[in-house]
Amino acid sequence: MKNSTRFYIVGFLRNLYFYLPIFTLFLLDRGVTIEVVVFSQTFYSLAQFFAEVPTGMLADRYGQKMSIAIGYFIEALGILAVIVSPTTAGLYLCYALGGLSMAFLSGSEEALFYESAKHEKINYQKSYGKFLALETWGMVAGTMLAGLMTYVFKESSYVWLMSATVFALLICAVLSLFHRAYFAIVSDPSTGSGMFAGLKRSITLITKNRTVFNLTLGAILTLSGEYYLLGVYQPVFLESGVPIALLGVTFSVGLALSALFLHRVELIERYLTLDKIIVLVTLLMAIGYFALGLSYHPIIVVIAFLFLRSLFEVTSPIVSDYINEHIPSDIRSTTLSGISMVSRFAKVLQRVLLSVVVAYGGIRISLISQAGYLLIGGLVAYWLFRRCGCVHRIRPRAKEGFV
Repeated sequence: MKNSTRFYIVGFLRNLYFYLPIFTLFLLDRGVTIEVVVFSQTFYSLAQFFAEVPTGMLADRYGQKMSIAIGYFIEALGILAVIVSPTTAGLYLCYALGGLSMAFLSGSEEALFYESAKHEKINYQKSYGKFLALETWGMVAGTMLAGLMTYVFKESSYVWLMSATVFALLICAVLSLFHRAYFAIVSDPSTGSGMFAGLKRSITLITKNRTVFNLTLGAILTLSGEYYLLGVYQPVFLESGVPIALLGVTFSVGLALSALFLHRVELIERYLTLDKIIVLVTLLMAIGYFALGLSYHPIIVVIAFLFLRSLFEVTSPIVSDYINEHIPSDIRSTTLSGISMVSRFAKVLQRVLLSVVVAYGGIRISLISQAGYLLIGGLVAYWLFRRCGCVHRIRPRAKEGFV
């Protein structure tokens, strides 16, 4: 079986997050406050921030597939921790392990997929978009089933849904061990082949390469707040009179729309350059957050959430292709992890600030604040890309394959 095929299977299974539609309600039922739920996401960001580069270095040195398998196993442990201890401490541990898991996955998964696409001679944007789409379809299936289970069995279904998620992640860990590993030759032997030599080259690449640097900065300016929204949309829905049975259904429909976009995301670049794609998507998300924060009408709230959910990952395959085009194979995981670390630090600050806004101004004000951030950040990012002059269309690949 090819790596890409195995990635597609794992992509679907890994996002069978049956617990997502009920996670906040599960915690609130057990006395955890909404302020703690929002703030706890900071532990996720902190853990990933500190572990990003070390895990990337280990993956480049000892193999990406092992890093990926470890990542899935740790994520399963994190969810198990909050099942065993549904308290503030258990929630903090859950997010800390989740962040550590993502550190093992983020650079390694993308790097191995990119290397696999090169060796299998397939279109990276299209195949990586398909991988992300299958992740999304997995989440669609998981959340739809969760919505049905919650409607039929109410609160008694919560622990079963979370346990099913743990089981799916453990299967992913086992399947990932069967990936074919690709070890790259050091592109410049004079720089050394050790982990710290690779780290030095990665830092130089991120800071000196104009395209990579500006895309990294642009990612900070356009943080979508996806996981923040997942933590607060349920109370907003209930406050606006949206039936509880629609929590999972709405989430699933939003994911389905996202999957449809991701499945053919490479078509977007035929008509727009990346600078225009990013600013357009960012401004559309700002509109969605404004609508969600200002309206109490259930239909408008549902439509705004669907709008946001469908846009969160849409630029990822294209941005990934632009960045990976500039990274040597032997430092790919380390460099991608370094870029993710910078973004993660910004997300830590974002989540701390949003938790403060939630505590003192309420959820609605925090949604409006996120909308303002995206509005300003999107315009500044567009100006940076135009000034840089380094964002262009990667050559059409529909008939060329990968190269």
